[in-house]
Amino acid sequence: MTEYVKDGEVRLKYVTLENCKIAELSCEKIAFEKCVFRDVVFESDFDDEIICIEECEFRNCRFHGNLGQSYLILEENFFKECQFENISMDFYADVSHIEGNGFFNCSFKNVKLEPESDFSNQYFSGGKMFFLEAAICFQTSFSICNLRMWNYMPFLLTIKCIL
Repeated sequence: MTEYVKDGEVRLKYVTLENCKIAELSCEKIAFEKCVFRDVVFESDFDDEIICIEECEFRNCRFHGNLGQSYLILEENFFKECQFENISMDFYADVSHIEGNGFFNCSFKNVKLEPESDFSNQYFSGGKMFFLEAAICFQTSFSICNLRMWNYMPFLLTIKCIL
C-alpha cells in the first residue's frame, strides 16, 4: 500500500485488490473510490482519520479493528459475504455519513458503534448479527430481509423497514 500513500493520504480509484491484507495504515485520510476488493482482510486501528469509501465492491472480505474517533463517509458500496468482527467506534464531534450501501449475506459480530451516525438507504439481505451495540439513527429507507439478530442492544435506534 505504500505506493498509494502521498502527503499522508491513501487514495485508490479504479483499483482491484485480491487475496491480500490491508493493515496498520498510518495516514490522515483514506479514500477508496470505485474499487473492487475480493478476499481482502482489513485489519487496522484508526484514530482521528477521515475514511471515505464510495462506490466500491467488497466480496468475501473481513473487517477488524478500532475506528477510534474517525469520521466515516460510506456511500453506495456493495458488500457480499463479508465479515465485520470486533469493530468499535468512539464518539466523534461530527456525524458520520453512511448512505446507500448494500449488505448481502454479511455477518456482524461484536460491533460497537457509539457516535450518532446518519444511516440512510441501507439494504441488508441475509446474514447474521451477533452482539451489535449501536447509538445510531437509521433514517429514510432501511431494508432488512432474512437477517438473524442475536443480543442486539439498540440505544437511539429507529428502523423503517421496507420489505
